Parts: sequence; C-alpha cells; structure tokens
Amino acid sequence: MPRPSFPTTVQQFTALFSTEEACESYLERCRWPDGFVCVRCDSLHGWRIVRAVRSRARSAPPGTTLRRVVWECADCHEQVSLTSGTILDSTKLPLTIWFLAAFFAVTDKRGLSATLLARHLGLGSYKTAWFLLHKLRRAMVNANRTKLRGRIEIDGTWVGGYQPRLKGGRQLKGRKAAMVLVAAETVTVQEKTRAVRIRAEVVYNENALSVADFITRLIESGSVIVSDGLHPYTDVTRELGYAHERRVQGDLRKPGAVGVVPVVHNTIRNLKGWLNGTHHGVGRPHLQAYLDEFVFRHNRRGNLEAAFQTLLGLGSKHAPVRTKTILGAQDLPYFQYPDENPQPVLEG
Repeated sequence: MPRPSFPTTVQQFTALFSTEEACESYLERCRWPDGFVCVRCDSLHGWRIVRAVRSRARSAPPGTTLRRVVWECADCHEQVSLTSGTILDSTKLPLTIWFLAAFFAVTDKRGLSATLLARHLGLGSYKTAWFLLHKLRRAMVNANRTKLRGRIEIDGTWVGGYQPRLKGGRQLKGRKAAMVLVAAETVTVQEKTRAVRIRAEVVYNENALSVADFITRLIESGSVIVSDGLHPYTDVTRELGYAHERRVQGDLRKPGAVGVVPVVHNTIRNLKGWLNGTHHGVGRPHLQAYLDEFVFRHNRRGNLEAAFQTLLGLGSKHAPVRTKTILGAQDLPYFQYPDENPQPVLEG
C-alpha cells in the first residue's frame, strides 16, 4: 500500500497526521512494508489489537491515557507493539509529537535546537526535546548506505572553540576541539562543481591511520581522491590503490586566496555555521550525532519526501537507544586527548 504524499506546509502536515491513527498507519507501513512479520517465528499472519494505556508523562494530567497498538502472531501468539524494538521504544510521547519533530528536523536546512523544538511542540522540558532529537539523529545513519564514488574532495578541520596559547592547527596536547574529516562526492555541471553526497566523521587526528580507515570505509575503490598537500593523503592513497590528485594549499588568510578543495571547504563552512548558529556549539562527546544530522539533511536536500520517509523508515528498524547510552554518548566515537604520549581512546 503506497504511503501518502508528502505535505509541503505545516498546515498540510497537521491535517494529514493530526491523529494517532493516521501516524500508526504510516508507521506500520514503514516497519512492515510487505505486511506484518512476527519477530519470533517470522509468521506472516497476525491481527491488530488497540489498547489504552495510562500515560507515564509527568506533565500529563492524572488519568490521561494513550493509544497503543499491539500486533499478535496467529501462530505463536507473540505480541509486539508498534514501537517496541524501534527508536521509539518505550516512548511516553504521542506519535503525533514524533512525526512533527521528524518533519521539522528534515524540512528546515538550519536544523532545530532542542529549545526551539520544546517551544514549538509544547513539551514539558528541554530535556525531553533533547532526548527526542538525539534519538532521531541515531536513526539518520543507514547501516547499508553506499560508499562515495567518482571524484571525491577530502579535508580535515578542527571543530571547537578558539584555544588560547596554541600555535597551529595540528597540535593535540591540551586542545579541546575535535578533528573532523569531511569528504564530498562532486559533480561538475556547466563548469560549476558542487557536492552530491558528503560524509563527516570525528577522528583522533588527521594522520595516516585515521585517513586510511576513513577512506576505505566510506569511499569506493577506484575513485579519485582530491586533497591538499598533507602527507597522510598522499601516502595512504598510494598504498590503497586510489587515484590521487594532490594540490598544494597556500595561505588562505591572504586576500584573494582560493582553496584547493573548494567544495569540501564550502561544506565545512556550512557545517560550522550550523553548529555555531543553531546550537551555539556542540560538546565533543555528542559531536558525531550532529554530524550525522548535517550529512543526512545535506544528502537529501533535494527530496524532502524521501528524507521524511527515510527517517521514519530507519527509525522503525533501528534498535532501541536507552537514556544512559545517549547521555554518555556510548554509541558514538569519543576521543580523549591525554597530556602525555597521546593515543586514541574510544569510549563505549
């Protein structure tokens, strides 16, 4: 059964998904596009049960009930709720709130802060909105996504505040900023080069080990790597068999200076502007989740319908993420920088 057409305005969206029943129907088609499948015995036969459960939300008035849908297998009688085993597992919020949050997250290129989301949706606290957005960010990464291919620009950048008494951008000792590698799959149309898809990840340092791991996991073999004159890119691409175009970067602070990888430099500027403008800076432990959101929205900026459907589709298949995991960023790469003999330490 086809999904409903994507609404282009908030009014259309609220009219289409104004009830729990409408959201449940859409979510069912995201989770089981070919029909119900039992999680225990893989049976294709079952029936739908609708229950009313007491709301556990602190802000809800006493006696408030929520609608919950349960599917029961006709063969083994295993019962599974519509949200169990997904990113919405154990949620206290109505599905209408989740759908609105997903709509705002994918349609506004500036992103959405937890403060603004709590205000828009009338949530009880900043913490509720913060957890909701972080769960959605976990669902923005497709484990089966394809690698970048073709002509790839790549560069690294420090993300974080200004560090006094530190000369140069390559120092690790005492630095609180995080190194991020960014790659952009480029295409040239009418002599104008732009990014088609991008990838961004937090790494320990812009060294040969990090660069090699980043390239082999995210870039298809046979692609052309375009980078500045930093030695790790030259050494790694030669050893791994990628074609490499090395360009020596001059001082970008001089008037009229032009970057040797302009597409990825423009992507980095947009990334930093978004982090500082919308979120006023992001802590290093949670930085990767925000990078995933930026990549997700950038790669689907031309098709908002696909972005919304993909987010809910991935969320309906994503394993539950617990509060403790999100607070400690245990599922994200988090590198510490010891004072002596720095070595990468991956927590979680």
